[in-house]
Amino acid sequence: MRFLVLSDIHGRLEYLRDIEEEVRRSDGVILAGDLTQKGKGAAIAELADGLRRPGLEIVGVLGNLDLPLLAKELETLGIFNLEASGRLVRGIAFSGVGGSNPTPFFTPYERKEDEIQAALLKGAQKLRGARPWVVVSHPPPFDSGLDKTFFGLNAGSKALKEFLLERGPDVCVCGHIHEALGAARLGPTLIVNPGPFQSGHYAILAYENEQWHAELRSATTNKKKEPRPSLEDLDKSQA
Repeated sequence: MRFLVLSDIHGRLEYLRDIEEEVRRSDGVILAGDLTQKGKGAAIAELADGLRRPGLEIVGVLGNLDLPLLAKELETLGIFNLEASGRLVRGIAFSGVGGSNPTPFFTPYERKEDEIQAALLKGAQKLRGARPWVVVSHPPPFDSGLDKTFFGLNAGSKALKEFLLERGPDVCVCGHIHEALGAARLGPTLIVNPGPFQSGHYAILAYENEQWHAELRSATTNKKKEPRPSLEDLDKSQA
């Protein structure tokens, strides 16, 4: 099973043509929020048209720079909104939460930590224990190694961190902190922040032989350079 992971698009679709082959080879697409810039920029419809392929399922959440009312547009375009909900995609369970924990910037879709917790719990309940399980969240978990800003602050969600440690999903896909792209582990959970697609960053998430693997890639370099090492390769190099 192979999923294309995109986050922090912010209405910038310049790199869609460069990943057409990735879309063609994927079984599904995961969108981890900030699809627009406060509802402006390229319409979500353009994004959906650029990704749509026969049999390809698209799931995701909105980000803190998306207007909450865009949830209706996702539904209209055939993108399953994982907010406080769950869905099985080719035997893989997905749930999610959109928006973000509070920021200093008063962005359109910010939420209290208890609201994030409630949405995560509701989604988990709908899945009824289905595995393997992927949680999609716009913000990363707090102090996970993938939430540190340029100023050295941990800006992730504490409610998400607590949820992941208690429930132990297989994977958490996130975004939000552009400079913190990468892969890490929190307990048993693989955390993946693909980086901002507005700059050409994306990830491939694969499930093979009951194991998850994440590989970060860039549309600006993957035709010229070797792709970034996967988390599995990093683990081997540190062994």
